[in-house]
Amino acid sequence: MTPARRSGVPGAARIVALWAAATVGGAAQESAPESRARDAAASRPSEALALEEALRARLAAPMPRLDLDLAMFGDAFFGSKPEGVRFTDDGRKVVFSWRRPEERERGTFVYDVASGALERLDDAVAPPRAGVLDADRRRRLVIKGRALVFETIAGDDVGKSVELMRFDGEPSEPRFAAGGRAAFVRVGRALWRVPVDGPGAAVIATWRDGPPEKKESPSPADSRARRLRDQFERQERGWFRVLFEKAERKKAETRPKHADDLEPKSYEAPPGWKVDDADPDPTGAFVVFRLSRPAATAPRRDRIAAFVTDSGYLETPDARAKAGDAVSESRFVIVSTADGAAKDVRTPEAPAGLRVESVRWSQDGAWC
Repeated sequence: MTPARRSGVPGAARIVALWAAATVGGAAQESAPESRARDAAASRPSEALALEEALRARLAAPMPRLDLDLAMFGDAFFGSKPEGVRFTDDGRKVVFSWRRPEERERGTFVYDVASGALERLDDAVAPPRAGVLDADRRRRLVIKGRALVFETIAGDDVGKSVELMRFDGEPSEPRFAAGGRAAFVRVGRALWRVPVDGPGAAVIATWRDGPPEKKESPSPADSRARRLRDQFERQERGWFRVLFEKAERKKAETRPKHADDLEPKSYEAPPGWKVDDADPDPTGAFVVFRLSRPAATAPRRDRIAAFVTDSGYLETPDARAKAGDAVSESRFVIVSTADGAAKDVRTPEAPAGLRVESVRWSQDGAWC
């Protein structure tokens, strides 16, 4: 393919080199205030700044065919992806983070659904808070630090905020249970059910990754050595009281003292699989675990040439795997929170190597 050329503008190789020289010093400016970015821009190469303006002018003009110079211009050519897209509490506006093609900094934008007006919020203005709304859109769950907070956003108690529970770990993925009288929240590898109007918070599910897959059976010599080691440890505990008491204390730590201390049976993934996500149904009776494991054969990766480097030497970092190469496979399992019974969800018509990306429940918990 022959790139389109226009008079007065160098070829792709020179543009890339000068553009890189301009942006190496400006990379740290991406998150700096605009005033500091403008001050720093004065120290960038003047020739590269002129090239940037020329490229931006070409972006605004009709393009009869793909231009390699502009394609190498980066996301200013192919567009910046909006992130963190969400509705406001009243459902009338959409909030997201985005960078306009003509700007160097990302910002928070608000789009009015009715009028179609798009507004960029001032950097000093806090964006609308993100939370999980109940079915009536009158209350929401918000994570503040390590606390799960219940807020009223409509009705007589509007503005009321209640801290439902503070956790030792970082809570995430809050959601309302059916009826809105309780909330589910994930903390580490445990799933909590927290009432919104009283005590009674409890763990309804825990999980752990599966053990490594056994590649081959141990040799007779290894099996004999393991048996001898176990026998020696038992003899040591029989001869030395301190070792016996240490083993008994370890057993007592894992044994519940009262019936109320019983925790739900922990789900363990099959050998070689790890748990990526846990999604409770609205009633809390079941949890879907999404599992994944690496492909049997690691994908082969290309190497790319990096000419503009801190060291000044050519470097060849690994590139992503090519499209179509097997990277991983996934599956999902439905587990009962009452007795820990697990059921594989299978789709016979699906091709091999199926990847499950997300799981959603119906509001009554009857369908997944």
